[in-house]
Amino acid sequence: MTIVLSSTKITVPGGSINPEFRSTRNVIHNGDFRVNQRAQSSYTTNGNMNLDRWYSSWNYGAASITRQTTYQFPGYYYRAQVTSTASTAAGSFFWIASQQLEGNDIESLNLGLYVSQQKAITVSFWTRCSVAGTYSVLIGVKSYSGVWYYAYKPFTISIANKWEYKTLVFSVTNDISVNCPQPTINNNFNFGIWFVGGVGSNYYNSTQGYFQSTVYAGTASNTNLMSTAGATFDIAKVQVEPGAVATPFQFIPIAQEIKRCMRYYQKSYAYGTTVGTAIDFNGAYGYTWDQARTHYYSTFGCWYTVPFQTRMRTTPTVTIYAPYSGNAGYFSIDQGPYNDKTATVNSASDTSFQAYSASPTNYGYSVEQYYGGYIHYRAICDAAPN
Repeated sequence: MTIVLSSTKITVPGGSINPEFRSTRNVIHNGDFRVNQRAQSSYTTNGNMNLDRWYSSWNYGAASITRQTTYQFPGYYYRAQVTSTASTAAGSFFWIASQQLEGNDIESLNLGLYVSQQKAITVSFWTRCSVAGTYSVLIGVKSYSGVWYYAYKPFTISIANKWEYKTLVFSVTNDISVNCPQPTINNNFNFGIWFVGGVGSNYYNSTQGYFQSTVYAGTASNTNLMSTAGATFDIAKVQVEPGAVATPFQFIPIAQEIKRCMRYYQKSYAYGTTVGTAIDFNGAYGYTWDQARTHYYSTFGCWYTVPFQTRMRTTPTVTIYAPYSGNAGYFSIDQGPYNDKTATVNSASDTSFQAYSASPTNYGYSVEQYYGGYIHYRAICDAAPN
């Protein structure tokens, strides 16, 4: 194999690697699906996040999303399994697994430039499906004017239930044959990738790789995963990088990958514990009472400032949980036994929030016997609900 280096590009057999080649070339987060902060064994709610930074959506039928693991290749991987079938007869039918990225993470892709040494990005991944056929990958770029443009490429699963490696090269130079827009580099979600397991006629278009403001994700020949009861669709080692050549999958140290995911979702519960777990004080934040009363059992309250474990993408939606009961929207008041008290979130930002509660209920104890208590939290600012 011959590798040629020049001042403008790196040439290898099969094409050129972007001259901005870097150690963090894979812009996808959690592309090997090792991170699962939500800690659920399966996810069945349509249109919600599941494994970190990934979400799935369908509008007919139903599916279960799980993180699978094996001591053999590929280690961890994403699995969708059909639990209720659907037909493509409905023109609006779709099934997708997706991730969206903020503009700050896609600068290296050089999207939508009129003059660029890099004219392509490469999507690579491993996949396995119980139903052989034609599927597709859709990518989307949000223009600086706020309009999304989409382009798709098909791929074929040749043999059912066997891992296959796929590479798809998308042209991203903004010319008359591609029409890829130039996104804004900020903390908004300006890029997305969608694995398409089936689409209805509303999304058919024979033009591949051309960016359009209308979502087209395949043709009538696309296979509908959701038409087969119990069908499974697996993906692993997803990579999106600059250039027209797929490089080996980039492994990120697990501590770093978790930290990247926590910019979009974090919790105070232990990594493997689901939020709302009862009688779980591991990682909970303690607080003390701020007593301001004129007489016995008069008004007093408490507040506690909780710093986030990493700066979040934007001000998140924060939910407080009582560690003793697991109930959302409550403190656990320590009075010897624990009792719940309603709590609110104040002054949230991308770095911290304040938990506040006023006038605790009289449970038959004197004020001096309110010892304070504990809270857990969950914070989310990802591309879809939790």
